[in-house]
Parts: sequence; structure tokens; C-alpha cells
Amino acid sequence: MQNTLLSFYFDPDPIAFTVPYFDFEVRWYGILFALGFILGYFFVERVFFRMIDGTREILPRDIASMDALKKAVEKMRGVEGETKVREDKAYLGLVNRSLASMPGLKTRSDIVKLFPGAVLPTKELASLFTDRLLWFIIAGCIIGARLGHVLFYDLHYYLAHPAQIFNLRAGGLASHGGAVGVMLGLYAYTALYRSRFSEISFLKLLDVVVVPTALVAFFIRIGNFINQEILGHPTDMPWGVVFGHPVEGGGAVARHPVQLYEALFYLFTYVLLLLLANRLKVGRLAGLFFLLVFGSRFVLEFFKEPQSLVINEHSLLAGQLLSLPFIALSLYLLLRREAAPAKTE
Repeated sequence: MQNTLLSFYFDPDPIAFTVPYFDFEVRWYGILFALGFILGYFFVERVFFRMIDGTREILPRDIASMDALKKAVEKMRGVEGETKVREDKAYLGLVNRSLASMPGLKTRSDIVKLFPGAVLPTKELASLFTDRLLWFIIAGCIIGARLGHVLFYDLHYYLAHPAQIFNLRAGGLASHGGAVGVMLGLYAYTALYRSRFSEISFLKLLDVVVVPTALVAFFIRIGNFINQEILGHPTDMPWGVVFGHPVEGGGAVARHPVQLYEALFYLFTYVLLLLLANRLKVGRLAGLFFLLVFGSRFVLEFFKEPQSLVINEHSLLAGQLLSLPFIALSLYLLLRREAAPAKTE
């Protein structure tokens, strides 16, 4: 028999506030979700800044005004030889060869100072690439997470009520589907912007994004806790939580706060990835992220109540089965050998 006297009673209002006149409810889950994305944005922007600032040449994407660049070069060199080159690409080649021989130019920011008004500031360029990446991530995350929930957790309901697929306010986002959606978004972004953003590759971008993703996952699980969803098994442990109005229903029994278990492990993962960033080979940081996040998810699912109405959960829960491909991916990224550079004759 449970001793609920040793448990913690928890029954918050999931609605943070209601927008006046529109009667629109803003939930804590949404606020925490948005907070994670905002913090992630600034992290990625800073990393992109460092990547771009390490490029010590002027690329076509960098030009704010070719005329201003030519005038600045004329004043700097006191000659008009470069302006006789008609083709912009060839002209940039001449300028970059001159820059390569100049002492004191260590970063792209130094080049920006040399040609004010002609070359886009590094921060502006980093913000531009981050802004566009954010849309790919948001679209991939929401579409993937929603479809993951529909396909793996309650397909029969949505087949009977297809219009409810688009009712995001009713809840229902699956982290595994969100992970797949984000990776597809990153791949699409890399394919579209690699010619302009040559400093990135798919794996480099994945290494960058997984760090703030761990922090976003932390905030999401705190939101799940406030929503009183994703319930754990009943427990006699003194840290058991009695939810006042759990989404899945159930009596006033103390349960494992699995949302907090996951949140704390995701926070640990974020701190570890932050410490190891730029110290591992390309792809290794992403591999470590997938191993820690989905490995811990596999273990912590043993403390959860079944959630899927689609997958048979007699042996393993849906979250465990869906974690296995990501664990396999993590091992591939951690153990893979990088291709040897091509030999030159």
C-alpha cells in the first residue's frame, strides 16, 4: 500500500495567462518551448559568427556594394589596376590575393574594418544564416513531432478525425518524430545554402544544433511536468509526485516524476556537450548527443506508463522501440572512420 504522506502534491495551472480580447490561452509549455528556441538561436548565431569570422577572404556572399569595394581598393592602393577587371569574380580573386599578403589580417572582421560599407559585417551575415536555419528547424520539428505522434501513438483516432491532426493546441508531439524532422530540415538547409555558406556541412551543422537541442529538450520536459502528462509508474519513494489533474487520468497516487528525471539528464547532456564542443571530430558530438539522449530515454521508459495505442507495448514501450534507431545512429557517428584525403601525384 502506498504511503502518499511522503509524496509531493502537484497541481499547477498549465495556463500561464490569457491574452485579453482574443481569449487566447498561453501555456507554460509553449513559453518554455519558445524560451528554449530563443536561447538556442543565440547559441547558433554565436557559433556561426566564429565559423564565418575564420574565413580570411571576401566571397560573393560578403559583398554589400561592389562599387564601394572598388573605390575602397583604389584609395587603399592608390592605383586603378583592379578596376579594369570587368568580371566581379575575377576582381575578387585579385583582391583576395592582395589581402593574403597583408600582415595583421587575422579574421574576417579585420577585412570588414578595412572595407567599411563594402563588405557585410560578420554579425549581420551570421544572423542572416541563423534566421533562415531557424525556419527549417521549426518547420521540421513541429511537422515531424506531430506526424510522429499521429503515426506511432494514436493513429486510429486521427484516421477517424483527420482534421484533428492540425489541432496542435490539443497537444500531441513526439520527440522521436521531431528529431527526424529536424534532421531532414538540416539536410535541406545544407543542400540549399552550402554554396553560400561554405563553412558548413551536414555533420558540422548537426554538431552545432545538438547542443541547444539538449537544452530545448530540458525545457520541454519541464513543460510536460507542468502539464501533468507523460506519467510515471506508481512509487513509494519519498520523491514521488501526486498529480492533481493528470492528462492521462488516474487516481491520486504517487508516481515517479519521469519528466523531471529526463529533464535533469537532458540538462546534464547540454552541459557536457557545451564543454566538449570544438574538441571532438566532426560528427562525434552529434553521436554523443544521440547516445546520451536516446540511451537515457530507453532506460527511463521502464518507469513510464504505456502511451502508444498503435505499437504493442507488452515487452518494450513505443519510446524504447523508437529510440533504437537513434542509438544505432549514435554508434555509427561515434565509431565511423573519416575518409582519408585523396592522394595527389
